[in-house]
Amino acid sequence: MWPMVIMLAGSAMQSGGGMFAASQALKQSKYQQDIYRYQEDYVKAAKEIEVEKVRRRVGQVISSQRAATAASGFQSADSLELNIESELQGDIDISILRSAGGLEQLRLSTAGRMARAEGYGQAAGYTQKAFGTLLGTGTWAGNRAGWFAPASTTTGATVTGGPDWEKTLRLREYLYK
Repeated sequence: MWPMVIMLAGSAMQSGGGMFAASQALKQSKYQQDIYRYQEDYVKAAKEIEVEKVRRRVGQVISSQRAATAASGFQSADSLELNIESELQGDIDISILRSAGGLEQLRLSTAGRMARAEGYGQAAGYTQKAFGTLLGTGTWAGNRAGWFAPASTTTGATVTGGPDWEKTLRLREYLYK
């Protein structure tokens, strides 16, 4: 009897360890997802700073072009085209920066969701292992203690006794050797 109790206690402790591992896997995956989210926010802020720098630089270029045109005293279509071209190129640079930032944010967001999903998978595995340990040990102990009657090999019904009970057990041993 004592070996069975010791085995059940050990199984309960092992199962508790599995449940603790599952909770830690969930906490770790949430932490990783938060880290990716912080990185995503950082990338967004960094790209906005770069966009503002480009916007300021384009504004400075256009202002210097206008000042040079005004200082020369000669206004032509070429100088207007140059201003428009500079502004257009600045808008293209800003679009490229925002697009690259958006892709990086998407990559980080996806990595965060994948980390969270991986944590859920690990937790499910640990939980299944913990319950499997408990159920397996409980079944073993119940069979050793004689709490469970053997199942019939053909119908799955439980054999509770009677004149054919021993014959059924012998047939089952023969079939499953």
